[in-house]
Amino acid sequence: MALSKRQFDSLKPKTKTYSVADGGGLNVKVLPDGRKIWFLMYRTGRRQRKFTFGEISLTDARQRMLT
Repeated sequence: MALSKRQFDSLKPKTKTYSVADGGGLNVKVLPDGRKIWFLMYRTGRRQRKFTFGEISLTDARQRMLT
C-alpha cells in the first residue's frame, strides 16, 4: 500500500534505523538522526539488488522509480 504524504511526513526517528514500504519495491529508510533515504529493491535473475535514491521527496522518489 502506498504511503500518503501525511504518513510520510509523520515518520519520526527512533533509536534504530527502520524501513517502511511504499509499494512496488520502493522503500524509505528512517535514520536515527531524522533523515529519510529512499531506495528501490529489485531482482535480476536470482539476485536481489538495492538502488538508493537518497534524500528526496515522496513525489520525486515515485517519479524516479517509474523511469
